[in-house]
Amino acid sequence: MPDISHQKLRETLEYEPDSGLFKRLISLRGDRVGQYTASAPTPAGYVVVSIGGREYLAHRVAWFWMTGEWPSHPVDHINGKLNDNRWSNLRLLGAGAPAVTAERVREAFRYEPETGLLIRRISYKKHRIGKPAGNSKSASYVMVDIDQQRYLAHRLIWLYVYGEWPAGEIDHINGVRSDNRLSNLRVATRSQNSANRPAPKNNTSGVKGVHWHKQSQKWRVSIEVMGKKIERGEFRSLEAASAEFARAAIEYFGEFAHAD
Repeated sequence: MPDISHQKLRETLEYEPDSGLFKRLISLRGDRVGQYTASAPTPAGYVVVSIGGREYLAHRVAWFWMTGEWPSHPVDHINGKLNDNRWSNLRLLGAGAPAVTAERVREAFRYEPETGLLIRRISYKKHRIGKPAGNSKSASYVMVDIDQQRYLAHRLIWLYVYGEWPAGEIDHINGVRSDNRLSNLRVATRSQNSANRPAPKNNTSGVKGVHWHKQSQKWRVSIEVMGKKIERGEFRSLEAASAEFARAAIEYFGEFAHAD
């Protein structure tokens, strides 16, 4: 068991299920808030992350972050790539679950595109036929169990509808992670998906991409594109800085831009 609670973990790191990466919510040593964090792979090839001065295997932390339970068995990387910590690539050994197919998802569920719900066609543990499948904590992603394995509902839905796993990440257009209506889902690159997220809770300006620069006594604007920060200048008013970030978001991300 880790020396950190599930709540503390979520306050420290943000896990991206579709990319398998962790972002800092609290600065630590050389890692700043908002930066992706991971150390050099272990000799075996696994990725590790630092939490509270200790290092943990990233795939086990990912399982803990998503489920709230430290894995009781080894966590397997389905495609064999030990640095690929996407949620869809992780499974708990000993559960006996194969990689799910579109046929199996359609057999187990009926999907309602207008509501975003997966309705059970077969009973599963305490879940009865005809009941919506999955659970979501607050504004988080909906998780669905099938054949002893837990999946992100929006990825199962894409598999259900199109017959294959999405080639990239799945973006929730309106920013609501639990809204899995088909009209609210689209394939996106990591940068596009990040662009459509609102300002983080620890943003002190209240405007995405804008922070106060003490030395210049101005609002500084920056935007992250393909993992690189691009500076867009400094402004005396918050309104001007906000407008500049909005222009940059449209310039780089078009329909995926989310400027607030």
